[in-house]
Amino acid sequence: MSSSVASELARHLAQEAEAVCRRYLSNGRRSGGYWLVGDINNTPGR
Repeated sequence: MSSSVASELARHLAQEAEAVCRRYLSNGRRSGGYWLVGDINNTPGR
């Protein structure tokens, strides 16, 4: 993967960060600028 393709992918992911989190870490929640989830297994946490 070229650095320009990687940069473009990173830019798109950053623009849609919350949507990515909601899709893959659906048991989490937003707290300020952070997405909180229990662990990488998508447990709800506190």
